[in-house]
Amino acid sequence: MAGGIERSDVAGSVTDGELDGLLRAEERLQAALAESEAEAATIRAQAERALESARSEFERALEEARTVLEGRVSADRDAEIALVRRKHEAEKAALESITSGQVERLAAAVIERLFASEPGEAGPAEPSP
Repeated sequence: MAGGIERSDVAGSVTDGELDGLLRAEERLQAALAESEAEAATIRAQAERALESARSEFERALEEARTVLEGRVSADRDAEIALVRRKHEAEKAALESITSGQVERLAAAVIERLFASEPGEAGPAEPSP
C-alpha cells in the first residue's frame, strides 16, 4: 500500500470509501510530483543549454575584442616606431649638417664655460704674447 498506511491501521476511524479516496488523492499527488520533476528536469536542461550558449557567445565576443585591441596596440606601436625613426633621421641630418666652424665655436664656448666655472677664475686665460 502506498505511503506506508495499512487499512488495518485506520480501520476504526476511516471508512473504506474515505480510505480509497485518500489513496486516489495520494496517487494523483504522486503523478503530479513526477510530472513536476520531469518539467523541472526539462527546465534545468534548457537553462544549461542557454548557459552554454551564453558562455560561447561571451567567449566569441571576448576573442573579437582581443583581436581588435591587439590591432590597435599594433597600430599604436607602429606609429610610435615611425615617429622615433623620423626623429632619429632629423637628428642625424642635423648632426651631419654641422660645419667645422660651428664645431670650433661650440668648442670655444665649452672651454670658456669650463674656465669660468673654476674657483678663482674670472674668465678664460689670456693667451701669452
